[in-house]
This record gives sequence, structure tokens and C-alpha cells, in this order.
Amino acid sequence: MPLDAAVARVHARLWLQLANAGLMIGPHDLIVAAVAMHRRWVLATFNVAEFRHIRGLEVIEPQNDAGQFGTA
Repeated sequence: MPLDAAVARVHARLWLQLANAGLMIGPHDLIVAAVAMHRRWVLATFNVAEFRHIRGLEVIEPQNDAGQFGTA
């Protein structure tokens, strides 16, 4: 998946918002969030807490192999 100028702009905006709020997330997670937001994807992750402060990003927690949400 290319990281083009449009994704870079979303990344920069997210970086600024999170840094100003003191809620910065990991650098790779920030890229994942930027791509998901740019493409209007829903982000499925077991690490919902890392992404919960990103306004406009829809995040879901998938079921694990035991049919439960989150980690067992």
C-alpha cells in the first residue's frame, strides 16, 4: 500500500492533534491510523485503547479464537 501525499497529510494532521493533546501513539500505529482514515476503512485491532483518541477513526475489536472479544 503506497504512502502517498494524501496519506502523509492525514498522518501529519493526526500527529499534530495527538501531540497537542498529549496522547501520542506509536509511530507504526499512527501510520496505520492515517491509512485507515484516508481510505475510510474500519480498523480492526485487539489494541483498541491505542486508537481510541483518534477522532473520526472507526475502530472495532475482533473476536478471538474462543469467540470472545479481546484477549483471553
